[in-house]
Amino acid sequence: MKHKYFKSLVVASAVFGLSFQAQAQDKSEVEKIRSKYDLSKLQQMKGNFQKNSNSEKKQALQIAKQKVGKRSLQLKMVVLLNYKEL
Repeated sequence: MKHKYFKSLVVASAVFGLSFQAQAQDKSEVEKIRSKYDLSKLQQMKGNFQKNSNSEKKQALQIAKQKVGKRSLQLKMVVLLNYKEL
């Protein structure tokens, strides 16, 4: 029973592996594709994305700190009010 599934698995793996080999690009094809890239523009876009990401992260952290500050202040007020009632 186990051997039957094993043989099927081996055959499926071989077919799957060969299909990857048939579709793979060789080094000359990769270089041909890369030669069409505008690397300076890609680097500029990368820099812009990083700047935007960093500024959005800073803004999100600032908002989170403000919310935490307000929550902790509210919590302190609730604790003080409850303490005065006792």
